[in-house]
Amino acid sequence: MRNLGISLEARNCILVVIDYNDSDFQIVKTLPKISVDDIDSQDDIKDFFSNISSFTSENHIDNIFIRKRNKKGQYAGGPIGFKLEALIQLLDINVCLVSPATIASTVKKIDISKLEDSVHQYQIEALKAVITGSIKIAKN
Repeated sequence: MRNLGISLEARNCILVVIDYNDSDFQIVKTLPKISVDDIDSQDDIKDFFSNISSFTSENHIDNIFIRKRNKKGQYAGGPIGFKLEALIQLLDINVCLVSPATIASTVKKIDISKLEDSVHQYQIEALKAVITGSIKIAKN
């Protein structure tokens, strides 16, 4: 199963792709992020959607796991991230939001240090989201 983990930060959609089989994770070397230059430009939004759609198609993605952000409070996500999240949810792929609490409890139980060494520092939250989501789907 090939899964995509996403962490949304400002105008960036940070990506990590893994192959997951029988509790074995293999990171797939792919594009680390897709960005939007002008969030108010219809053409830029269409380009973002086209880029993420092409990326998921070319990499044969089965599931997408997005690190869920708070809707209110001190650590609330911004409107740009929610706009990008909505565009991703329009893809014809299973998209799941994974809460930070679920991610934290999952990564406490497994050692992901070797996988963390295989990605850039800014991709670690996306990595944790895709690992958590992959385990959750495999159990169901």
